[in-house]
Amino acid sequence: MPKQDAQEQPARAATRTDVARLAGVSTAVVSYVVNNGPRPVAASTRTRVLAAMDELDYRPNAVARALRMRSAQAVGLVVPDVSNTYFGALARELSVQAFTAGYALLLGDADNDIDRERAQVESLVSHQIDGLVIVSLDPASVAETGTTPTVFLDQRSRPGQLSVIVDDRGGAATAVSHLIGHGRTRIALLSGPLGAPGVSEREQDGGRNSKPPACRPATT
Repeated sequence: MPKQDAQEQPARAATRTDVARLAGVSTAVVSYVVNNGPRPVAASTRTRVLAAMDELDYRPNAVARALRMRSAQAVGLVVPDVSNTYFGALARELSVQAFTAGYALLLGDADNDIDRERAQVESLVSHQIDGLVIVSLDPASVAETGTTPTVFLDQRSRPGQLSVIVDDRGGAATAVSHLIGHGRTRIALLSGPLGAPGVSEREQDGGRNSKPPACRPATT
C-alpha cells in the first residue's frame, strides 16, 4: 500500500509545551493560566498565553484537570429513561440551573436497568463531578457515590441518604377531589408500571381519599 501523503496526516493536537513555546513562557505558567492558579500570572503574560492557546486551538484535558483540581465544574444526573418526557424536562431544567451557576450537566441514562444505573453512577463519580442527582429505579439502591454530594429524587429506604420526595399520596388525593368537585363521577388513573416509584401510593390514596366513587386504576 502506498504511504499516506504527509499532507493527509491528521493534525497533532497542540500540547501545553507548544503553548508555552509560542507564548515564550514555561509550561508551569501555562498551567497557572489554565487552572487559574495556584500562583498569580501577570495580566500581560496571561493575555499572551490565552492568545497562544487560541492560535493553536489548545484544549486542556478536562479529565486530567478534574483529577488535579478535584473538581470538574460539573454535576451529574442519572435517570431511569431519558426518552420519558418527564425526565427529559427534568434534565433540561437542571441543565439550565447548573449552567446559571457555572456548571455543566452530565447525563446518565439507566435505560430502566438497575445494573446500568449503578454503572452510570460510578462512571460519573470517577470523573470527579461536584455533585450528583439520582432518580433511582430501586429505593434501596446502593450505588457507590463515595464523597460526592448526592441527592435522590424519589423515595428512599436506606438511612442517611438525602432525598427530595414528591407527595404522591397528597397529589393523588387533591387531583381526585378536584375532579369530584366538578361533578365527575367516573375517574380513571393512568399510571406507570406496577412497582415503579409512587405508583401504588397514587392509586391507594387517590381511591381512599376520593370517597365514593373511587378512581379506577388503568395502568399503562
